[in-house]
Amino acid sequence: MGASFPLMEKAEVNGSNAHPVFKKLRKSTKCFYNTETGKIKNIPWNFSKFIIDQEGKVLIYSNPR
Repeated sequence: MGASFPLMEKAEVNGSNAHPVFKKLRKSTKCFYNTETGKIKNIPWNFSKFIIDQEGKVLIYSNPR
């Protein structure tokens, strides 16, 4: 393929250093974002799954537990 950019790298999921994708996913998922307080909960476990549509809207969140 000859890619000249990183295909994979470690990314923070929670906290202030979280990757922008995960910040958006957490804020867009009802079980993580409290609209009244504005607080965002952490993703609790590895292998959590988010299904999103073409516009980036979270359709389903699946906790692996």
